[in-house]
Amino acid sequence: MEDGIHALPPDLLRDEAVPRRWTALCASPVVSFLLYSITLAFLVTIIVLVGVMLGRGDSDVTAAVRTLFRKTDSEREPMLPAWYLRQRRPAVAIVAGDAWAAGEWNQALQLPGATVFRATAPNATAATVQPLLAAALIPNAALQNQHVALIVQAGINDLLRAQANGSLAALDIGAVARALFDGLRLFHIAQLSRAASVRVFIVDYPDASAGTGYTALQCEPPYDAIYNRIGASAAFVDALAMLSQALFTGAHEAGFAFVPLRDTLANVGSADVVHALSPLHRDFLGVDGTSVQPDAIAAFTDRCGALGRTGQAYQAQLLNAHIAGRAYWVVG
Repeated sequence: MEDGIHALPPDLLRDEAVPRRWTALCASPVVSFLLYSITLAFLVTIIVLVGVMLGRGDSDVTAAVRTLFRKTDSEREPMLPAWYLRQRRPAVAIVAGDAWAAGEWNQALQLPGATVFRATAPNATAATVQPLLAAALIPNAALQNQHVALIVQAGINDLLRAQANGSLAALDIGAVARALFDGLRLFHIAQLSRAASVRVFIVDYPDASAGTGYTALQCEPPYDAIYNRIGASAAFVDALAMLSQALFTGAHEAGFAFVPLRDTLANVGSADVVHALSPLHRDFLGVDGTSVQPDAIAAFTDRCGALGRTGQAYQAQLLNAHIAGRAYWVVG
């Protein structure tokens, strides 16, 4: 060999060295599993995208990808006690609470063949739900060995009364929730002990301002003194959030189901707000996961203290999903 030139290792000069090492690497169980998993994930993604495009009649891959991931990001599973999922459709439904509980969403509940009792009053508070249930005089024979769903929505009137008399900042929202759950326990012991099963669904309240304190609606009393007023609306929106958390915590501790209506409708307020945002999104999802038109998405269309027709449908769909134990979607 000439000076300055060094001999290369003989194994590097053999043509078959690199292919042999690559073959040995691919034969490794770990590497084979990783390659198989990556290939499978890629194929599944392609199949799903093609399915989305065919289902939508949309040849735009970008739109299909956006729809797929928006829907996936918005999908939620109801947070239910494990035994709730093992129960059949209820034969008896009891709806209790205030004017929100008495809304038209009741008509869209998917309870075929069920007997429905109502114990509602427009001005009901958390503490008066149990007396309302007791006064409903539900026959024991109607509950005997039956599967019962008890749907409860109460607490917002406690906030409104405190707001009206200037004591909202001092209101113990934890005490409001405890009054509700203490009353439900008394009712359960007194009147539901003969039922085969009792599932309780606690529903919170949506916000007409979509969490902003502002709404383009012409609010009715007492909401006209709350929304669009800096101090009042900020305090009330915060109180709604605290009430939701208190109801969620109380439901969890009691072994009940919490139905998050406020979070599910958190992206929508009055129709004008939605229309202002509509150029930012091509597709809006409803609670059932299907696409809806921007002008059909607003939950509040007439009043700040009640859901419009679309909002009533959203509440019914959300409750149906929780009763049936199936997925739902955040609206927007």
